[in-house]
Amino acid sequence: MKTGVLTLTVAFTMALAFLLVAGFPPSSEAGACPDVDSDTICDPDDNCLTHPNLSQNDSNIDGYGNRCDPDLNNVLVVGNADKGLLLSSFGFSAPNPSFNPDADHSEPPDNAVGNPDKGTLLQFFGLPPGPSGKGCAGSIPCP
Repeated sequence: MKTGVLTLTVAFTMALAFLLVAGFPPSSEAGACPDVDSDTICDPDDNCLTHPNLSQNDSNIDGYGNRCDPDLNNVLVVGNADKGLLLSSFGFSAPNPSFNPDADHSEPPDNAVGNPDKGTLLQFFGLPPGPSGKGCAGSIPCP
């Protein structure tokens, strides 16, 4: 029995040493958290889990970051109405009153609506916004 415990202890120690050398800190280490998109925002706080968005810009405060939220009418699916809203702001930038900050999907925000923003809308067309790590995502306000 002692041999089995010793073998398990040695195996566990070797596995832990491998993880540390490979760059995977133990989860109890300060600052360690899951971060799927590697943008340094921990997943439970990240408003755009699969698209890096360090700015966490969420202009309509719905819990989805602008980087992954071309759902401009907030019905939780990207469609033709969203395309119309984006096109009505296309080519405009702040402070022009026709500029719609919700249609700026750039990271960091560039305060303009153009082809990159249209590309994001097309990427999400027919899909929901997100995903978001915030439990309140999809409801306004979602701080």
